[in-house]
Parts: sequence; structure tokens; C-alpha cells
Amino acid sequence: MRRILKIFAVFLLISLHADIFAQTVSGKVTHIKDGDSFIMQVNGKSLEIRLDGVDCPEKGQPFSAKSKAFSASLIYNRNVSVKIKGYDKYKRALGIVYISETRILNEELLQVGLAWHFKRFNKMEHLAKMELKARKNRIGLWDDPHPIPPWDYRKLRNNKMQRNPN
Repeated sequence: MRRILKIFAVFLLISLHADIFAQTVSGKVTHIKDGDSFIMQVNGKSLEIRLDGVDCPEKGQPFSAKSKAFSASLIYNRNVSVKIKGYDKYKRALGIVYISETRILNEELLQVGLAWHFKRFNKMEHLAKMELKARKNRIGLWDDPHPIPPWDYRKLRNNKMQRNPN
């Protein structure tokens, strides 16, 4: 029983401090897929990145093109560093994208009102505060009286596709 408790304690400590084990990669951004995902070259290989903690509007939603253009203006054809926090179900690396030592793309998108804090998968309080500040100041997509979160938009779109497959 003690051995099981020790193993559990070690597992708990590791999971609480997983950030210590996060890998950081650097490379050049070669393709912007949308506001919160892109492809970069790392050591001659393509790596698809999905921004951790934020969710930008989907293609077809208001502010989708603006969020993509904003991200492109900051990182396209530039070198960035990405702290990889894990991988999503599509095998994209989930990361915090450093534009410079002091600028983080994930945060910038929230500050200019071009993304939601993805609270379902990320509990970082400072990101929630950035979204709340943009909301209060009606910046970007928060100027819309009823913005639809991307996760709801995806659900609606998928339900429509299931009812009308053609």
C-alpha cells in the first residue's frame, strides 16, 4: 500500500509541475492556417502548432479573417519559440508562442479581442483576466453584442452537417 501511495505522490507532483518538462522548439513560421494554428519548420521538419489556452473564431465567423491576419502580421515568415505543453487529438503541438522574450502571441490575441480564453482546456487565470478586460472594453469581437464562441459554432456546424450531409 505504501508503494502505491509513493507512486501516486510522484505522479501527482509530476503532473502539477508538468511545465518543468515542457519542450521548447524554435523555428520559422511557414504557413498560417487560422488565428490560432500555424505550421513552422523545426530542424528541417514541419510542425503544426495550435495555440494553448486560446480559441480564435472559425472560418465563416466574424473576426476569423482578422484573427488570422493579426497572427500572420506577427509571426508569418519569422522565427518564433514555442513552449510545447502537450498535443491535441489532431496531433498538433499545443504551445505558448513567444514572438520575442516579452511578447506572447496567445496573450496578444486575447488583449486585442480576437480570441476567447479556452477555459475548458486551460485554467491560467491571467488569460481569463485578459479576455475579461477586452470584453469590458468592447475590443475586437467583444464589440459584437452576442459573439458566438468557436466551440459552439463548431458544434452547430457539425450538427447541421449531420442533418444535411449533402
